[in-house]
Amino acid sequence: KGIRSPTSFRMRAASPQDYHLVIVMGATPAVLTETIWSLARQHDPPRHPVSVDVLTTEVGRAVLEARLQGRPRFHPVDGRPLEARDRWRPFCDDVLAGARPPLRVHVPRRSDGAPLPDIRNAEDDARFAELCYRRVARLTEDPDGPPVVGSLAGGRKTMSAHLMTAFILFARPEDRLVHVLVNPPALENDPAFFYPAAGHDGAARLDRVDLAFPHLRPYVPDRKAVLADPARYIREHLTVPSLPVRPERVRCRLAPRAAGGCRLELCADGGTVAAVPLRPADAATFLVLAEALLERNGPVANTTLVKNAGVEARRRAVVRRAGRYEPLTPWTTTDDLSKHLSRLGKRLRTHPVMAHHLLPTATYGREATCYALPGGLPPLEVLVEREDPEAPWPFSHIPRPGTSHAPRAR
Repeated sequence: KGIRSPTSFRMRAASPQDYHLVIVMGATPAVLTETIWSLARQHDPPRHPVSVDVLTTEVGRAVLEARLQGRPRFHPVDGRPLEARDRWRPFCDDVLAGARPPLRVHVPRRSDGAPLPDIRNAEDDARFAELCYRRVARLTEDPDGPPVVGSLAGGRKTMSAHLMTAFILFARPEDRLVHVLVNPPALENDPAFFYPAAGHDGAARLDRVDLAFPHLRPYVPDRKAVLADPARYIREHLTVPSLPVRPERVRCRLAPRAAGGCRLELCADGGTVAAVPLRPADAATFLVLAEALLERNGPVANTTLVKNAGVEARRRAVVRRAGRYEPLTPWTTTDDLSKHLSRLGKRLRTHPVMAHHLLPTATYGREATCYALPGGLPPLEVLVEREDPEAPWPFSHIPRPGTSHAPRAR
């Protein structure tokens, strides 16, 4: 099960021209026909789309339906009637031997549910980005599906940027990005030009650029989480803000899950620039390592952290303040410690800035493995939702927690 026969491989190889086209488009539907024409006429062997997904605005949809499909439409913004002419059917007859791939138009919606007329501010751009990421994620979800070709030729610059970002994150090895250049450039503003058809004087020329881009798909740790909300994943895990060479402070928040849970934050310029959620046990691992680094003012040998009553008391104190009371498995061997540090490292790697500053590094020696933090530990602050002044705080180098005002989870 799950293994394809040699025949199925030959069948797949016999149709190299098949692909899904996804294209960003503004008010110039010619970019669609130009891209398809170039892949059909300038590629060896010719390539024909099995489907077309157009990512655009309400203005772009109206112009496409009128000027390409011949449907009477009015401009969504100024209300003027748009010139309507069916160019899609003759184009398919001429270039695709009569085949008419499904043409799907996708338009993001505003907060009130209305189609987005144009991209005029950051909120509009965010809504288009979410549509773009989600559509590309779905098109590339099947590892054995036809290749996906993305065209960057149309729309605003940010629209093309979001399509490229989506391909960087989701594209499979066979997927590709292209851009089409029209020469002479004056043809870009010619409303009658859609591709180098027989009616032109022969001077029209299209040049296709195949764009190289990094493929991050193999490094995405949780495909299901990405597919559930691609825009959120990109926003939370791939957006790297500018940061000083060294953060001003590291803040560890300890709270029950109902109150937002535990998390680690990097602070600079008066605000939080990076944050990752932690399990209570992972927060305990980080704070125990931080205490040992501060106490020794340098790398910590793993042998000093196992079979250590003081370390176990600190771990228990952290998880209790996080609202967890089940017993922790003690660190009786260096393998126990290594497993917990690996789990902490997996959490930190979900945010590149956090990993850059706080991911523990290991130096392997004959007698012991020594752990440290890159660049040392910035000033550390611990916050709890509700602190018990009577409860002992077993850390000597980490100040007693203050009260957190973190928002509750909803």
